[in-house]
Amino acid sequence: MTRRGFTLVELLAATALAVMLAAGALRVVASIRADVAAQRDRSLTDGTASDQLVDLIRRDLTQARSFTQAGGKVVLIGFGGVNRADFDGAKSKDAASHQPVKIEYFVKQLGEVNWLVRRQTDLNVLNNRNAWTELARANVRSIEVRPLKLGTADQGTRTSLAIKDDAPPDQVRLVIASDDQNTMNIDTVMTLR
Repeated sequence: MTRRGFTLVELLAATALAVMLAAGALRVVASIRADVAAQRDRSLTDGTASDQLVDLIRRDLTQARSFTQAGGKVVLIGFGGVNRADFDGAKSKDAASHQPVKIEYFVKQLGEVNWLVRRQTDLNVLNNRNAWTELARANVRSIEVRPLKLGTADQGTRTSLAIKDDAPPDQVRLVIASDDQNTMNIDTVMTLR
């Protein structure tokens, strides 16, 4: 007597096993998605993450010798780069390289999310092998840095400034606009010198 198929018990067992494997795989995928969303939300709404970003931008602006802003991009040239090997994600001030660098802040869309991006390029290297980029903050619509003079009102639209030793800007106004209602906007005045 030859057996031509599976019994009903074998089919039910195989189906139950397949359902359990599929449920396990879906649980893993859902867990990963939830972890990524929680991490993104934590970095967007956590005051310390915003404070760390503001501190990093303040440090970059303080070390800058020239500053331009055009087309939604802030470009800083100076000596305040961050060593990538020492960069610990906490934006430690001890990680400074003190080498000539070009630092750019701009908004870039990746997938469905607009990110504030920080790109650093070493200027004393002939190629861009030492250039590196990091995602600084999600759900950002724009970044703007406006030079101010100490004790004056916001000067508004001045977007290019060569910083000289005899006339540095005393203050700048940093505005990072969010494109999400759950994300805090940053609007702060920084004293640089």
